[in-house]
Amino acid sequence: MPTWRPSPWLVLLALGTSASCARNLAPAPPEPPIARATVPAEQPAPPPSTLPPATLDAALQLRAHGQHDEGLRVLERVFVHASEAGDVATAARALHRQGDLLLDLQRCEEAGRLYQRALALYEARGDLAMAGLAANDLGLWSHRCGSLETQAIPWFTLAMEHRRAAGDLPGLRVSANNLGAAYFNLRMTEEGHRAYLQALAAAEALHDASAERQVHANLALLWTLEAEHHADWDDGEPPPPVPADSAAQRTAREHFARALEAARRAQEPESSVCDTFGRFSNRCDRLAPRAQRAP
Repeated sequence: MPTWRPSPWLVLLALGTSASCARNLAPAPPEPPIARATVPAEQPAPPPSTLPPATLDAALQLRAHGQHDEGLRVLERVFVHASEAGDVATAARALHRQGDLLLDLQRCEEAGRLYQRALALYEARGDLAMAGLAANDLGLWSHRCGSLETQAIPWFTLAMEHRRAAGDLPGLRVSANNLGAAYFNLRMTEEGHRAYLQALAAAEALHDASAERQVHANLALLWTLEAEHHADWDDGEPPPPVPADSAAQRTAREHFARALEAARRAQEPESSVCDTFGRFSNRCDRLAPRAQRAP
């Protein structure tokens, strides 16, 4: 478990109660009415609701169409209804999805609070797979909202713990890769290497050649920049010289070769390896001159 964690947020599971309506009784008629058959008057149909149904799927559709405010209102209704019914699983997912929409809107502080509330509910009910997802999203939130990478590391570490305990290999691979990227950005090569190896082990267990290609490419870039002493050069400039006998550069070449092999097994072009490098893609020529870059 990470050494630093925000305290869980309390969630009120009863946000409202229904009130009974008082009825006015009409005065009794002076004589009993004569019983006779009556045809009930036709009642006008209620006006159609302007709000979509209060479901998680409806909110996801609204998000897909860029209707974030409407999606947030739907999710609030989902949360209230689920809380009143004691449905903690749905209430937690509603909070989680609200965090997603708020993050889309760059409302970072609110998004972080809701992610943490959702995480606390998932952990309380023992839903480790969803707890891992929420912790992973908190790591991404830390990075996206301008927090230090060091604040993302505990969240990604927690996500890996939960996902490993849940047997969620695809999720474990994603969180381990994210942890490696966080260490990469901090120029912590050895720590990043260990995290990427955990992502690689999960990808191999899943027989996911495309994921193997991605992790080997990440390792190749990690070690080639280590060989350059992490010179921050842009794609348009030539990379700095590296000694021919550099152990870091040899490690980078080994992972690059394995990335190319994994790309072939995944029936992906060799250029997909270089694409992983982003603005550092000019390192491809030095790692493997035969690798073809996308035009």
